[in-house]
Amino acid sequence: MPPDTEPIRVLIVDDHKIIREGLRDLIESRRGMTVVGDAGNRADALRLAARGRLDIIVLDLDLGEDSG
Repeated sequence: MPPDTEPIRVLIVDDHKIIREGLRDLIESRRGMTVVGDAGNRADALRLAARGRLDIIVLDLDLGEDSG
């Protein structure tokens, strides 16, 4: 990645903390990517996404009561 290129900003959304932690470790081990936040439920995900400083959302489609 060229030095003047901003990293890809990722938001992780999963209701299992261990999955979020594993994905964070994996993503941040890659050059050019950074995790800007993680959420365990829909409300937190929407709040973080509303900040607008992200490029990709890694989303668990089965968030328990928040699915759909």
